[in-house]
Amino acid sequence: MHDICTDAGSITLFIHNDDNTPVEFVRQLLRNVFGKSERDAIAFTALIEQKEKVACGPIRVRSPRRCWVRHGKASAPPVMVC
Repeated sequence: MHDICTDAGSITLFIHNDDNTPVEFVRQLLRNVFGKSERDAIAFTALIEQKEKVACGPIRVRSPRRCWVRHGKASAPPVMVC
């Protein structure tokens, strides 16, 4: 996994559909990290499944802090969320 760093400002995050990441993990990420409602998270994941990748943002970057999140599969790499 590659780290992507940015100066304070905003970024656009693209969420890709894959066969390894559980949909529930993506929904929790959208709710807990990006502040989406449960209804919006469900709709957003349906859109990801339909279009294969969807832009989420722009997202305001407030600090250089990084948070590594695992989605429960031991073989899967962690996801970095800034």
